[in-house]
Amino acid sequence: MSANPDIFGNNNFVEWFDTPGNICLVDDNDFALFTLEYPGFYWGHYCFESKGKEAKQKGLFFLREMFTKHGAKLIGGLTPVENKPARWMTRQLGFKSYGFQETPVGVCELFIKEKNNE
Repeated sequence: MSANPDIFGNNNFVEWFDTPGNICLVDDNDFALFTLEYPGFYWGHYCFESKGKEAKQKGLFFLREMFTKHGAKLIGGLTPVENKPARWMTRQLGFKSYGFQETPVGVCELFIKEKNNE
């Protein structure tokens, strides 16, 4: 899952990390970024060095953390259509597809996960 495909704007990492409400979760060499859109709704992005079941377990852990400790009610993501492994993993993590959207980086699949289907 990719968040807003331009999650860091002009690669301004400092601004993203300084923005109240944005959350970065890390486990070994895997991480997930959650950009606060409005209270309870985050755009998510993950990056795994882990593979297969281990990556899925870490992704589920990151999502549980967001829903139980950070007040997330919905997490959304836009994944480039050509990134089939990320789209597959996003489904494995329980996200529902809401179709395809044209974005500044090309066509992306829109995914949403609700707290009650974690």
